Amino acid sequence: MDFIVYFTVFITLSLLFFLALSSLSTRRDRAQQRIREIQMRGNPEQGPEGDDQSFSKRVIGPTYQKFLEFLGKLTPNSIVQNYKKSIIQAGLEKEYTPLRIIGLQVLLALVLGGVCILIVRQNESSSPALIPIFALIGIVLPISLVRSKANKRRKLIERSLPDLLDLLYISVEAGLGFDSALKKSAQKMQGPLSVEVMKALADINKGRNRIEAFKSIADRTEVDDVRSFLMAVIQSEKLGSNVSTMLRTQSRVMRQKRQQRAEEKAQRLPVLMLLPLVFLMFPALFVVLLGPAAMNLLKIF
Repeated sequence: MDFIVYFTVFITLSLLFFLALSSLSTRRDRAQQRIREIQMRGNPEQGPEGDDQSFSKRVIGPTYQKFLEFLGKLTPNSIVQNYKKSIIQAGLEKEYTPLRIIGLQVLLALVLGGVCILIVRQNESSSPALIPIFALIGIVLPISLVRSKANKRRKLIERSLPDLLDLLYISVEAGLGFDSALKKSAQKMQGPLSVEVMKALADINKGRNRIEAFKSIADRTEVDDVRSFLMAVIQSEKLGSNVSTMLRTQSRVMRQKRQQRAEEKAQRLPVLMLLPLVFLMFPALFVVLLGPAAMNLLKIF
């Protein structure tokens, strides 16, 4: 039994190590692949040098890929689509895939479960109920981190939307077309909202329908303010109304919403400060004020 536990922990730790190693060397591998492609263009007679590839590319990489494909066959499609949606909302579609997240969940569950088994076997006072709890933590942790990053990204997009609308309104008033003004405004700003806008504009330049490109921004961000603004833009185009008036109205509304959210956070501060006051400041205050009186009472009695 001990041999099986140690062997499982060793295998999972090895897979995690090689996974981290492959993640760190992704950019370097892409650069080397690009250099090899350029060299092969200059010398067409030169074939691919398979013998010069590293051990991780020849053995570890294909083995890990087969492991992910096996997990993909066992995982329901609904879970894969849900993970894919969370990854896109977090802006991590270039770094992670749903199968990679699932692989991390399995490996972390095995590692934490194996470590917990060793702890339980060495310490008899530990409860065996900790084993499934640690395994569950390994399953929940990767996707929780992705969704946490997605929530932070949505808040950044929500916070930067009024600034983008102000720039867009000024650019349209200056005489630029809507697409040109949108591109200029996105280039002037930094953040996830400008990245999503540039993606949509690139899709439009490739021939995609403007309405579908704008709806894709709302689907990728899942921000209600962005969705309402894009729906207003689409409705304005269908009805042929003045874009400048629509942008002025949307900019004012978004700034009011941002101010209201700031006021709501300010109103929640007294409630949030209540717990530190009760558990940290009040005990120290009681000790300072009532401590001398308590010592005098002890002397009397």
